[in-house]
Order: sequence, then structure tokens, then C-alpha cells
Amino acid sequence: MTTEKKPTQDKAPAAGTTVPSTVSNRKVKMDEVAIKTLEHLQTLEESGNLVFPPNYSKENAVKGAMLYLSELKDKDGTFALDICTVPSIANSIMSMCFDGLSVWKKQGYFIAYGKELKWQRDYRGNELIAKRDAGVKEVNAQVIYEGDEFAYEIDIVNGRQKLLKHSRNFDSQDIKAIKGAYAIVVFKDNTTDVEIMTIAQIKQAWLQGFGGGNTKAHQNFTDRMCRKTVINRALNNLIGSSDDSEILPEEEPNHPVKQRDKSIKEKAGSKSLDVHDVHYEEVKDGQGGDQVKTADAASESLKDLGSQDGPMAQAAGPAGPGY
Repeated sequence: MTTEKKPTQDKAPAAGTTVPSTVSNRKVKMDEVAIKTLEHLQTLEESGNLVFPPNYSKENAVKGAMLYLSELKDKDGTFALDICTVPSIANSIMSMCFDGLSVWKKQGYFIAYGKELKWQRDYRGNELIAKRDAGVKEVNAQVIYEGDEFAYEIDIVNGRQKLLKHSRNFDSQDIKAIKGAYAIVVFKDNTTDVEIMTIAQIKQAWLQGFGGGNTKAHQNFTDRMCRKTVINRALNNLIGSSDDSEILPEEEPNHPVKQRDKSIKEKAGSKSLDVHDVHYEEVKDGQGGDQVKTADAASESLKDLGSQDGPMAQAAGPAGPGY
């Protein structure tokens, strides 16, 4: 006589144990971060505290970011959405949007540093910003190999470097024989500037970044990585010294952001907008009628994303190993 087996029931996890994160948990976390972040950005834009570049879709950028983050893992193979704090995820996405860039178009990257998610611009993103804000028409980079004929000079009037000659033999293009690289920046007024780096300078720059220059990309595509590095160096100062005139609406001289910038210039001081200054506090809907949100209210609405006791924390799963 056979005994009918009763279906087993899943037992609740014992107190103090962790529940493995699942795809559905990550999706809940991902969706809520996207909604809250878009609401905050929308309110900043409507209140005049933030202006996005022309033809930039923050909605597409945020959606692309969430798709990207759904697959992103740290160096130990742990999903970034499982271990990174929710405020750092929201802040990094807002940083991307403040730049007017898209991770989906490979204009930058999200990198998990322990429990913190960081946004880092790629050379493509730097080039787009430089063309948009710093009067750059184009930028081109080349690698200098051993045996190349290379000569440049420094203009004693303006201090800019000028390329005089660069010729190479086709067979000399060996990534193990790279001596340096340069980038020529062509401005909209057709003037040029040249940034030149030795291979020692390039490798020193790699030490400051993720992977320390020891990634497979650095080892197998050294020439491409050299060009990226020298482009970034050529454009960083230009981007840092540019203003927002290219993205502010010309037909609105009294736009709140223009008035703010004018006031800042008159006072000869400035303060950068830092996403880490955002205060996270929950905003509850009022009694009846449409909810009118101010910039402060939207800022406060992000707090529940970082609450350890809120629904986001319950969906996030256990914290994985850090770096």
C-alpha cells in the first residue's frame, strides 16, 4: 500500500537569515528607482532649476539606464542592484541626466564600487559635451609607434601645441611598441590645439581608473585605449571651463536658470549642483485633488528609496560582498 505524499510547503526563513535576491526583486527595485528619479527630474525641470540639452530625452535615458543596470555586475559577479544602495543608484542616474548623456549609447558607464554606484563619462560623452558646450567641432586621436616620424611645436603667442609632422610605416603598428598618443581638437572657429601624452603618462592615468590598466581591453586593444585616454585629457579642461549658454533657451532671457546664473556671475561666485545634496524624505499625497509638487517635495520623495525598512529594502535582497 502506497502512502500519498502531501505537497511540501515552503517554510519561512528563520530569523537572522538572508533571502536570495531574485530577478523579480531586482525588477521591483529597478522600476521604483526609475519612477522616483523621473519624477524628481521632471519637477526640477518644471520649476526652472534644471535645463536639459536640446533633443535630450531624460525618459529614454533613465529607461536605458535601468536596462543597463539590470545586467550590471561588480568584479565579483554580484548584481549591482543587489548590493548598491538605492540613493547611490538614484544619484548616479541623475548625474547621467545632468550631463545630458545616455549609458545606453555608451556615452558613459555605471560602476559598482562596493555598495556605491558611480556614473563615469566615457570619451564619447566627453566629446558630445565638448561639441555642445565648449565650441569644439571635432576631435581626432592617433597613436605614436616606435619608428614613427613625429614632430610638434609650441606656439609662443598662445601656448598651444601644433603638430608639424607625423608619418609611419604600416608594419610598425605594434601595440607593444607604442610610444605615446595625441589628440587634435578642432574648434568651430577652425583653430586647433593638440594634446600629447607619452606612454608613461597614459599608463599613469590608467592607474587612476577602474582596473588600473590591467583589463582585457587595455591588454588586447592598447592602441584604442590610448586614443580614448588622450581624448579625455584634451577635452576635460574644455568641458570644465564651459558654461551652459548652449542649452539655455535664447528666447527666454528671464528664464529662472538664466537669472540664477546672472546673479551668480554678479556675485563672482558659484556653487556646483551636486546630486549628493539631495535630501531624501517621503512625501505623502494630500487629501483629494491633484497633487502639486514643488522642487523640495520631489527631492523629499526620494527618501523612501533609501529606507532600510521601506518596500525597496525588502525587495533588494541581501547585501553582497564589497570590494
